[in-house]
Parts: sequence; C-alpha cells; structure tokens
Amino acid sequence: MTDREACATFSVEGEDHTLGNALRFVLNKSPHTALCGCSVPHPSEEVVNVRVQTTGALPAAQVRIPLHPGLETAACPPCSVLVEARSQ
Repeated sequence: MTDREACATFSVEGEDHTLGNALRFVLNKSPHTALCGCSVPHPSEEVVNVRVQTTGALPAAQVRIPLHPGLETAACPPCSVLVEARSQ
C-alpha cells in the first residue's frame, strides 16, 4: 500500500465540530488509525473535514467505525449526510 492510500480527507456537509469531534474520537480508537483530526474550513461553511491516516494495515477509506451491538438492529432513518473522499 502506498502512503497516498494510507491517508484520506473526508468532507461531511451540513455538519460542524459536534459531529467532527465525535468522529475523530471514535476513529482514533481504531487499531488501524495512526492519526485522525477534524477541522471546519470557515465558520460560515456547514462542512467539517475529517483527516484519517492509517498504520498501513489497510487503506484510509476502509477504516470503519465499530457500532455498539445494540445499534446494529436499531431502526434508523436514511442518512442524509454526504461524505466524499477528496484526493490529496
């Protein structure tokens, strides 16, 4: 795996630091994550960028957030958050 595959930035539209910090906290707990941070480019923009760097075991786009066992069967409305990986 190349260094470019081990790093990715995800943009979550319509969100702010509230979700960004929660994602950062959970992703940093993954054994595959070496570094994870979040930022809001500008206060007037409703977007949060989450940067993930893995240990090299798998590409950054494949790091998953483990769900609590009770949440796997919960009925949830479809997610309306757009997440896209940006090339670096």
